Amino acid sequence: EEVHRAREEVEQLELWVKGLQRETATLQQEALEELEPLRSQKEQLVQRLSSLEREKEELLGQRHALSGEFRIQIRELTERLRARESDLRRTRKGWAGEEA
Repeated sequence: EEVHRAREEVEQLELWVKGLQRETATLQQEALEELEPLRSQKEQLVQRLSSLEREKEELLGQRHALSGEFRIQIRELTERLRARESDLRRTRKGWAGEEA
């Protein structure tokens, strides 16, 4: 009698384990199916990020080049302005000398 009950209990446990295995396999398959679009989306985002980082580096390079060019232009304009101011001073001195 005890042996018979033990065997039935073992059979029930085996059925329960098989049921859990099937359910686990189903859940794993569903999880994989849900993950695939996310993996694809992640890859696209990684590629986009990489592209944006390259773009950022290009823009930083352009900014650096432009700031260098602007410094040169500012220096040149400042030199021209100083030269004109100097010319104006000489011209005024010349006029002042003529009037005297």
